[in-house]
Amino acid sequence: MTDVAQELFEQATARHRAGDPESALPLYRRLAVLRPAEGLVLHLFGVALHRIRHAPAALRLLLRAEAMLGPEPLLAHNLGEAAWAAGDRTRALRAYATALTRQPELVDSHASLSMLRRELGSFADAARAARIAVALGPGSARAHLAQGLALEQLTGFARSAALDPGFAGAWVNFGAMLLRDTCFGAAARACRIALVLAPATGEAWVNYGSVLLGLCRAGEAVRRQRRGLALRPTPELHSNILFAMLSDPAVDAAAEHAEAQRWAMRHGQVRATRAQTPRDPDRRLVLGYVSGDFRRHPVAGNVVEIVMRHDRTRFAVNCYAEVARGDDVTERFRSRADGWTMTVGLSDQEIAAAIRGDAVDILIVLGGHTTASRLGVASWQPAPVQVSYHAPCTTGLERIDWWLSDARLTPPALQRHFAERVFLLPHFYTFQAPPAPLPTGRDGGLVFGSFNNPGKLNDEVLATWARIMTALPQARLRLGYHGAFDDAALRARLCAALPAASLDFLPAADTVHAHFARFSEVDIVLDPFPFGGATSTFEALWMGVPVVTLMGDRFVSRVGAALLHQLDLVDLVAITRDHYVGIVRKLAADAGRRAKLKSELRDRLQRSPHMDYLAQTASLEGAYRAMWRRYCET
Repeated sequence: MTDVAQELFEQATARHRAGDPESALPLYRRLAVLRPAEGLVLHLFGVALHRIRHAPAALRLLLRAEAMLGPEPLLAHNLGEAAWAAGDRTRALRAYATALTRQPELVDSHASLSMLRRELGSFADAARAARIAVALGPGSARAHLAQGLALEQLTGFARSAALDPGFAGAWVNFGAMLLRDTCFGAAARACRIALVLAPATGEAWVNYGSVLLGLCRAGEAVRRQRRGLALRPTPELHSNILFAMLSDPAVDAAAEHAEAQRWAMRHGQVRATRAQTPRDPDRRLVLGYVSGDFRRHPVAGNVVEIVMRHDRTRFAVNCYAEVARGDDVTERFRSRADGWTMTVGLSDQEIAAAIRGDAVDILIVLGGHTTASRLGVASWQPAPVQVSYHAPCTTGLERIDWWLSDARLTPPALQRHFAERVFLLPHFYTFQAPPAPLPTGRDGGLVFGSFNNPGKLNDEVLATWARIMTALPQARLRLGYHGAFDDAALRARLCAALPAASLDFLPAADTVHAHFARFSEVDIVLDPFPFGGATSTFEALWMGVPVVTLMGDRFVSRVGAALLHQLDLVDLVAITRDHYVGIVRKLAADAGRRAKLKSELRDRLQRSPHMDYLAQTASLEGAYRAMWRRYCET
């Protein structure tokens, strides 16, 4: 190198080593002009670009460096990192393999290979690579992070953070895993540390928002997540905002629709021609269900009885399952599917190609903006007709033709807030009856209950419940949700908002039977708002416990009202918070009515359309046929 080039090189590498790759970039650019054939310069320039998240440019430089320097181990590793960040996972796998062939003891390559294998759904390979990484580098924070991810164990993240307290990635993932385990207080601390170390990390802000949602702070959660989305605008993080908005009482249907449209404009505008299949209005149709919920999950509980009963002479059923680890419900779906495709590790475009290859006529995306729904597949238009089913709000995608609902859930005034055309079924929800005996009568004082996700308990819910508990000081309120209320931070939040002496926090139920047995100790269930219960409301009614709900102007705030209307219990549906309090107090004072409902509710449900599985299947199949005929006509 010339003296000028050498000086630039020393300054650039010094800034790079000091943890400031961005300030080194101008120096690398000048070096690349002075020494365009210097592979080492291109290598370091590419690494600097990768570290500030300019992955495509980093990948181009590192490929040029590889052409000059050959497959050096460290260069191959860095090429793998940039390729993975740029979305080229096949190239990344090859690069890590090259690095490890040349230098088998390269700990970071084993760790990265483990994390990439996990992302691709190869969990056994991921665990194997993580074990090798930890064995080779027991003091490597990255190796322990890989092991934590591969085995889904908190100890791996804790060890990673302890080995390198300044490793922001360890704290980001540690916070995410603590959140998954509903350890909200510890998750909040991990997220705050990650944000101190790396305030420009979008995932950390979104994770922190999700923690705040779990701590009953929906409005603040949305604000934090917006900050994260600005830093890292991915479709998954954007969907998290839409989900948090469901629990925010400051959000109305118009705002929900506008946010969904923003999602579609940012993430759903791919170049793809809509698939075509033969336009015969009466032929056997191929249905394609796409979901991450083919497992024990409320969405599965609402569709499994229908999927099991589809008329196979008129419909073939293909399932595209984003399910990493299945269960007995997964096997029920798999056993009845005409086609079963595991989608974990596949891109949206790859899934869409599989759907096109299967000649699916009607694609049904389950869940919308919820975790692992693979909503982005619909952007590629792999089927002639596309449907959103059991989503909590509009998808925002005009490429999805239809939204399934019913007239009570989505009345005409609400339909204008949907990007999709609304197809009204006679009745939308189909609930799966749990095998639980009816509770007998009990002695003791009045007990309220709520077994909903704590994220639904926003400030307005807590203030309304506080009014109820203050007016009825002898009553108790029991809260339970998969052990979430074990968390000390959540308990402190609730004890500050509600009369603390009146609260009972229930641990996770060991069995399904134990969960349903809890309803025998509850007299009235309080439905949160605006994001009310669906499956939890049905479970309460099935166990003979009346539910009081507040109906709003959004799909998720009308579920309880629709169900209660079907059971001729409209007097338990409130239209204001004052009305809600009044209904609860009136029902609390009427032990005779509660006893009568306990003896009648299950029978009412069994006679309702919600449990007439054959009729519900027939109405859904009629909807699919009507959608298809409309497609054939146009």
